[in-house]
Amino acid sequence: MTLLSNVPHPLAEALDLSAWCSTLMTRTVYSARLGVNKPDPRAYEAAVVAAGLPHPENTLFVDDRLENCAVAAQLGLRTLHFNGDSQALASHIPQMVPATGIRRN
Repeated sequence: MTLLSNVPHPLAEALDLSAWCSTLMTRTVYSARLGVNKPDPRAYEAAVVAAGLPHPENTLFVDDRLENCAVAAQLGLRTLHFNGDSQALASHIPQMVPATGIRRN
């Protein structure tokens, strides 16, 4: 799983050192290192490349901002808007993963 986040350098470094991030994420893409923030299309493109997925339609993008989901969808990514309901998120992801052929890397 790849993390794409709009965070400054100090927080990016802290996240990379956290057990949470190192346990759940295989790759991280931070706006501070990219020089562009979501919803700039280049941020999503960098995340897809980092994930090693040549086809955006095989990527599930989850975000709490509708604007970010809208841009991701325009680029061909599958999207899921997270509204703070963890149970709803947990129930939607398993349904979307098999439908898109998303691999767990």
